[in-house]
Amino acid sequence: MKNKRVLHILNELKPSGAETMLFHAAPYWAELGIECDILATGENIGSYALQLKNAGYGVFHIHNNKRPGFFLNLNQLVRDGKYDVIHQHAEGASYWTILSLLTLRKKIIRTIHSNFIFDGLLRLKRKFQRKHLSQLGVQFVSISDSVAKNEFQRFGIETKLIYNWAALDYFKVPSAQEKDLARAAFGLDENHIVMVSVGNCAYAKNHEAILHAVASVSSDQLKYLHIGQEADDGKEKLLTEKLGINNKVIFAGRQDPLTALHAADFFVMPSRFEGFGIAALEALSTNLPSVFTDCPGLSDFKSFFPDLLYTDAYAENLHFVIERFINNRDMYTLSATAYHDIAAKHFSIQKGVAAYSALYHAV
Repeated sequence: MKNKRVLHILNELKPSGAETMLFHAAPYWAELGIECDILATGENIGSYALQLKNAGYGVFHIHNNKRPGFFLNLNQLVRDGKYDVIHQHAEGASYWTILSLLTLRKKIIRTIHSNFIFDGLLRLKRKFQRKHLSQLGVQFVSISDSVAKNEFQRFGIETKLIYNWAALDYFKVPSAQEKDLARAAFGLDENHIVMVSVGNCAYAKNHEAILHAVASVSSDQLKYLHIGQEADDGKEKLLTEKLGINNKVIFAGRQDPLTALHAADFFVMPSRFEGFGIAALEALSTNLPSVFTDCPGLSDFKSFFPDLLYTDAYAENLHFVIERFINNRDMYTLSATAYHDIAAKHFSIQKGVAAYSALYHAV
């Protein structure tokens, strides 16, 4: 079987979402007859470009300023690279990007990475664009059941379902010694009940609800470990000071989350919406009991993992669920002992890469 050359088109390359999935998948493509390169179309190439290049991808940058020069340079890159398949990930300007590439008679895969809750004229516009591209032979892919449902109900298109994946060989269950060392790294002791979140500060992540919930929880043993880039305006630290919970919150910044996950007793993700929470999947694969909002992109997990705790995005309800975990910690911890095996069965890199590789060969 002839190798297929694939060009992945993304925005600015950052250490999240599709980029980290591609990074971890790098060693697996070749054995399935796939050669991959990556094109960044943001204003800047992005901080994660070097990691992807070191992983073995050819990495290119053409800023998508929506001017004719971008489309001319893009088409030249595709011709020079002799790509068989274009895999469009970025939502912005994707319609015009794909139309320009279809003039080269290339096969196009378009993965939808989030639950896009477009309404009004924007919804009608996106619905027309998606249907038009589907009629032209573009294969749409959804990363979760909720994304597939949203695409069908909101935009009227059928999509192929290929779940996101995580580096499950890396996000493993810690030994007792690894857990002790991880807690010591953050100045935590065995008496603390450690709650961790992973994600950069953004409206969708709803971290302010966590801070309000921490202020309402009665336990003096609770510690909240915040992993991710803090808000540029410092509003979360200001809120922490206002609520008087400085002694309960550790802002650890952007870092590899594994040590924090190993230090934690449970994971919290009160997002307003997600596409498919990769950070949540990484946490689950370390056997952490988890508290999620019952929103698209996180509600999907309830069909796979038993005894997850769900709530809404409001702090007054989130703190009740946190209290429920604290009061029943042994039960939820026991239920979570199968989480890594469940994650490996359904959301492994190998399974995701095999599904996409089959799709690249089939189109």
